[in-house]
Amino acid sequence: MPKTNLRNFLTNKLRRISYMWPERKQAIKNGRVGRGQYKCNICEGIFGPKQIQLDHIIPVIDEEVGFTDWNSYIERLFCDVNNFQILCKPCHSSKSFFENQIRKQIKREKESKIGEDI
Repeated sequence: MPKTNLRNFLTNKLRRISYMWPERKQAIKNGRVGRGQYKCNICEGIFGPKQIQLDHIIPVIDEEVGFTDWNSYIERLFCDVNNFQILCKPCHSSKSFFENQIRKQIKREKESKIGEDI
């Protein structure tokens, strides 16, 4: 039987539960500009419900610090309605890609500092 990575398992389950968070539902409602129409906060285009994604303005996992503890992860995941924004899928992909690049760069810098200290 394969060994399950507990952190990945819990992260996945918490993300799924967060879809029922009332603040999240309110943010989607607030982003609606017409019947079945939502405005992207970055490109300001109008998109249908299947073309948008809800984004955390302040990322759930800090780009510079990374994962710290479950309490901060949960607090950032289940945030206030004001920390959510509607983004079209291309804008959300770009934002997420940029955040992940920052995380990777910081991780590389930390690893190179550890290598220098040894």
